[in-house]
Amino acid sequence: MELESWNQLSADKREKASNLITEFSSIAVTWNDAAQKKVLDIFSNFISSCKEEHNLKPHELMVISKMLQECSLADLIEWLPLDFEVWKDKDELMTMFFFGKDGLKSYQKEKEKIHNP
Repeated sequence: MELESWNQLSADKREKASNLITEFSSIAVTWNDAAQKKVLDIFSNFISSCKEEHNLKPHELMVISKMLQECSLADLIEWLPLDFEVWKDKDELMTMFFFGKDGLKSYQKEKEKIHNP
């Protein structure tokens, strides 16, 4: 989805999607030690560069932060099903977000095996 398409969503739907995407993305990074280290290293280098090389002020960093978030959300909204607001099972929604329909089917089969051996 282009940034324009993301911005055309209703404010309520954008807020709900943003909260889910932020939660799911945070979970994905914290589950993986290598990814977590990579993100922290990049963040540390980025902040140092912004302050030392570019002499950015905190309010300028805030604007850059918002721009990065909007770009990421515009890309990641594609990963959510269109009807994400009506899903009752958050684990299934997160599985669909990361692994698509095939991943969701596999997850549901495994879940069924556990609950009905």
